[in-house]
Amino acid sequence: MPYKRATESEIEATLATLPSWARGQERITKTFRFESFAEAFGWMSSVAIVAEKLDHHPEWRNVWATVEVELTTHDCGGLSQERLPAGGSDGRAGGQGARVADKATGRWGVDLDARGRPA
Repeated sequence: MPYKRATESEIEATLATLPSWARGQERITKTFRFESFAEAFGWMSSVAIVAEKLDHHPEWRNVWATVEVELTTHDCGGLSQERLPAGGSDGRAGGQGARVADKATGRWGVDLDARGRPA
């Protein structure tokens, strides 16, 4: 499926609704912190199941209780309109919640709390 690259205004508008995400080069990023390695890894497993179904996989790095997440769309060489996170609050569980892949729209939009459970 060809993806259309998002415009600067679309990226800025999305990031305005997701204050804990930051703009990187051709990607957006966020660091999640958990109480333990098991919680961090469990959260990654929850996200991985949904991401696999969507065929939209985050780039991430896990070190003990921290998970660094980067979202980009390689097919268009940057951020695509279709793969930008859905707008809304991502401040659940003390700022650790995430809006991750929405099966219906293919956008990142299902709420998970810091323990990787649907919020």
